[in-house]
Amino acid sequence: MAALVAAAMMILLYIGVNRMVLGPIGELGSVARSLREGQLDARVELGGNDEFSQLGQTFNAMARELESYTADLEERVAERTAEVQRQNRQLEEMNQRLETAVDELDRLARTDALTGLYNRRAFEERLSFEARRSLRSRYPITLLILDLDHFKEVNDSRGHPSGDLVLQKVSQALQENLRATDLVARLGGEEFGVLLIDTGHEDAK
Repeated sequence: MAALVAAAMMILLYIGVNRMVLGPIGELGSVARSLREGQLDARVELGGNDEFSQLGQTFNAMARELESYTADLEERVAERTAEVQRQNRQLEEMNQRLETAVDELDRLARTDALTGLYNRRAFEERLSFEARRSLRSRYPITLLILDLDHFKEVNDSRGHPSGDLVLQKVSQALQENLRATDLVARLGGEEFGVLLIDTGHEDAK
């Protein structure tokens, strides 16, 4: 009988310890693992008003603070990322505008404003390059210098706007009657230069 009573007391003691101590500890451990795995809304569910319940309330308060802090941090990271992306887009747009401006400046520096042909500087650079390549590769090039006769009389009798129109029409005619590989430029005034690539004198005529 004494043995049965002792066994019953041991069972009751085990159940009490399990309910009052091991259960809450297991609950705390389970919620702690959930938080560690990123489930920040996990909470301890312990009733009563004992030490373990108070510990659970403290644990839940810490979990809420962690969840709030994480949400705030994610929001700030998202805002910062969006700002960086916006600034990157602005930088790309500025770089594109800068490249366009540089290309336009280069074009203006190499182009005659009135006729749209290459100017003297660009023509001389290309002539120098093609002359060296012609000597190295042994293919012919031909240089033509064209001058409009009596052009001063056009300006004097018709006015400079008419003279400008003549220069533009002559430039257009030269461009339309040359190959894509050839180069035509306004060297100054009414003087034009034409560079015929891989072309001998007879073909140039």
